[in-house]
Amino acid sequence: MNKKILISLLFFVLSLGAWAKLLKHQITDRSRSIFTYHQVCMANGVKHLPLVSALNTYELDCMGKTVNVQEFCQNKFKDDPKLLRGFISKKLKEVVCEKGSMLEVSLSCDKKHLPFCKNPKMGCLNLKNIFAFNHKVEFVSFVKKDVDDQLNCIFQSRSRSADASLTNPDKLGDSIKEEFPIDEMLNL
Repeated sequence: MNKKILISLLFFVLSLGAWAKLLKHQITDRSRSIFTYHQVCMANGVKHLPLVSALNTYELDCMGKTVNVQEFCQNKFKDDPKLLRGFISKKLKEVVCEKGSMLEVSLSCDKKHLPFCKNPKMGCLNLKNIFAFNHKVEFVSFVKKDVDDQLNCIFQSRSRSADASLTNPDKLGDSIKEEFPIDEMLNL
């Protein structure tokens, strides 16, 4: 086999593995507000901006001042119950504040993501802090599989005065419908 083809095939297989752990990320009524790096830095008090760069998916380096874009989005849209998350699009060099009325997330419970799956309710609460700021956990399911188990979470938008018990996994009670099916779940 040609060496170039073999290397390309190996790269393709390895890149699939890197993205395969988040199995589903589906947003209902999706909208986005886009900001330039400079707009975000200026909103955080940095005025002179010859150099701005992304440190990671959630932080900008604004001339030596680190700015968390998740906090920026939370402050910018503090009264918007549909705010999901803030992140940096390094490819487009923009900050994205993502919104939606509902979010479905499915996660493969591989070795790296096992902490989310040990306690499904707590795992979905932790995923809420990453993917769905102003939403409540509406549904949790844990699917046993032969290889990697699967955690499924549905987050629904809510008003700012919603039930505070959602921050405590022991008090989730009837607000989360829980299933532990034997067979693999088709789609949420």
